[in-house]
Amino acid sequence: MRDSLSGLFIFIEGQYDVGDTVDLTTSAGTVSGTIERLNLRTTSVRQYDGTLSTVPNGLIEVTNNRTRGWGRAVVDVPVALDEDPEHVRTVLQDLVDELASQPPFHEWLRQPAQVLGVTQLTNVAQVMRVAVETEPSHRVDVERLLRAKVVARMSERGIKAPPIAPGIPRPPE
Repeated sequence: MRDSLSGLFIFIEGQYDVGDTVDLTTSAGTVSGTIERLNLRTTSVRQYDGTLSTVPNGLIEVTNNRTRGWGRAVVDVPVALDEDPEHVRTVLQDLVDELASQPPFHEWLRQPAQVLGVTQLTNVAQVMRVAVETEPSHRVDVERLLRAKVVARMSERGIKAPPIAPGIPRPPE
């Protein structure tokens, strides 16, 4: 009875539909993936690795729907500490301004991208953040495309990445 009542509220409130990408938090853990089937008693979620999970609706405590409304793509760009942050910010802003008019990027954006500047400092890097509101189903696409374009542009402009931290030393033999 609890499953059916919860399922009724899922339908009435339109919490999610078939095809939506969700994270369903239950007492047994979180199930993430795409809704494949939905009825009053259960919700079937296809996880990224292909696993089909069937969740009783009465066990769902929190629903995170990644395909409703809008999404926010966030890309953190680590650069070497000795790079001029204002120069890096300008290079990134020029890049996102160019991308805004190019397909498919322009079709996926809801607002122009913002280069937020340095959001973190570590002992080897300064981290610049780019954020942009996207159509909900294209957040990951925008992040992937933006990362690829950022790497290429940084290389073109000679902007150095931070040094790679050495691996864990092997114990003496």
